[in-house]
Amino acid sequence: MEKALNRLCQLAAEHIAYTATCAKGLYAGFSGTVKQALDMICEIQASQIGFAKPCNTSIYQGTAIATVEDALKLLCNVTAGQIGFAKPCNTSIYQGKTLDTVEDALNLLCDIQAGQISYRPGGSCTFLNQPGIDTVQEALDALCARPAGGGCRMTVGPEGGLFASLEDALEILLEKEERRDICLCLLPGDHEFTGRLIEPKHEGVNLCLTGCGRGTQLYLVKEPAHFRGFASVCLSDMAVVTRESPVGAFLFDRCRDISLKGMAVYGVVADDFLVGVRNARTVTMHGLELEASGSNSLEVPAKLFDLNNALFDLYQVADRTFFDRKAAVVAQVVADLPQQDRRTLAEGISGRVRVMETLSDRERQSYVELVALLRQTSVAPAEMEGVLGKIRLEAVRENPAVALGIADARSDWNIGDCDILGIVTLYGFQTAGPLPADLTKNLEHLVKEGRVSFGGLGTTFRATGCRLTRMDVSTVIQKRLADIIEKQGGTLPALFSSAILGDLTLLREDNQMTFLNTSLSSSVFEVSSARAAVVVGNSTIYVGNRGEGEAAILDITPQGRSERAANLGLIITG
Repeated sequence: MEKALNRLCQLAAEHIAYTATCAKGLYAGFSGTVKQALDMICEIQASQIGFAKPCNTSIYQGTAIATVEDALKLLCNVTAGQIGFAKPCNTSIYQGKTLDTVEDALNLLCDIQAGQISYRPGGSCTFLNQPGIDTVQEALDALCARPAGGGCRMTVGPEGGLFASLEDALEILLEKEERRDICLCLLPGDHEFTGRLIEPKHEGVNLCLTGCGRGTQLYLVKEPAHFRGFASVCLSDMAVVTRESPVGAFLFDRCRDISLKGMAVYGVVADDFLVGVRNARTVTMHGLELEASGSNSLEVPAKLFDLNNALFDLYQVADRTFFDRKAAVVAQVVADLPQQDRRTLAEGISGRVRVMETLSDRERQSYVELVALLRQTSVAPAEMEGVLGKIRLEAVRENPAVALGIADARSDWNIGDCDILGIVTLYGFQTAGPLPADLTKNLEHLVKEGRVSFGGLGTTFRATGCRLTRMDVSTVIQKRLADIIEKQGGTLPALFSSAILGDLTLLREDNQMTFLNTSLSSSVFEVSSARAAVVVGNSTIYVGNRGEGEAAILDITPQGRSERAANLGLIITG
């Protein structure tokens, strides 16, 4: 008995007989062992597995199905109309639609509209991140209505600008978003900016700001706009006026590359400068009009015009905006004077102009034009306004402040086609004024004896096609020259290595030009008899320059280091 039971421990599937009792399926009519039955499962087919369809809809609708094979064959021809679908929401393309199948949902995509697609702007898309922009349609409409700013430029302006003000634009793009490339366009109209330090938090930031020509007026209030630490700054195509800011318009400090083009910059400057640059790599200025008036720039016309209250008041304030606001009204008042009153005024002004020996030719001519206009039978107000503007222009040109201060010779400069009503100061911001005669005499003596040397920084100062009141050196250079004379020798270091000056018009005498090597050509000194310029350095070349008579240029260079050709109306000494 025990042996028989122990043999059950060795019982295998092939030892057990199995006869199927089912009439269909895998084992229909089977008779054999359990092992044989189990082995048949390895070869089971979908056609051998029964399947009862769970519903009479979708792919099963109206179809007889007995096996899994029958059900799977239906998938070969399944269509979207046979797949049920319940819409997940009642918005966007589903709003107000009845849907039963995937086909119903897909059909809606054939006529999808931008207004049915929701839109949420990314974090940096400040323009579209505002109330009322929730769909693609609304975003496109907003972009269509957005004023153009010149391609890649973002617009600034209270009416239609991406940013309402320049202050807002700089605060968001420079300080909050910390962008490395900022390109802005000031829309036509008046813009106001309270001057302050403008400095990026990181290195390598580029800032470009343009306007729409003279249609864009940027008023700088209280302080200059002080740009510091930019990789590049470019300003173009706008008029800039200082307001309540007698310390200038712009200061560029440690900005690698600077470009100013197509701008007019006006301002009253007390003891500083209108535009100042220090510690740059390259500076380009093209097509600029700089007007730096001082507090006493209009003293001459103010004294001349105390014969008429309206004219007298017009020239009491040097500020350009003050003059522009009142000029048309004053012109109308003067033009409307009775003919005899205008002629009496003309005679009074003419008599005063005749005895004023300090007037320049340009100033005198502006008053002559006014006298001639006053003597006419009738006067057009617009013509009168033009003559009054010219009188102001020539007065400022003859008695200006520092328009452009160049702190050092570390950068390559290229100034072209600029009209500068003011002084250009080299190697510092405080102008030295005419060098005393004893200083230039002693300096010339030491240079000729070889006891003075000059050093350059390998940079170039190029100025062509410009008209300026005067070029000067700073008090730093004047003090250094005085020290050299006191010690009977020394070095004047850190100069521009090369100066290429061509096609310039210099309106005043006593220009001071100090460079390592200077080439001066095709330039006009509107000076008849005074000292037109003092040129100091290691070498000089003068070609095709002209004066107005017997003007003199004092050349202070080592012996044999100066070449001169075809200069007319100029006496070059030294």
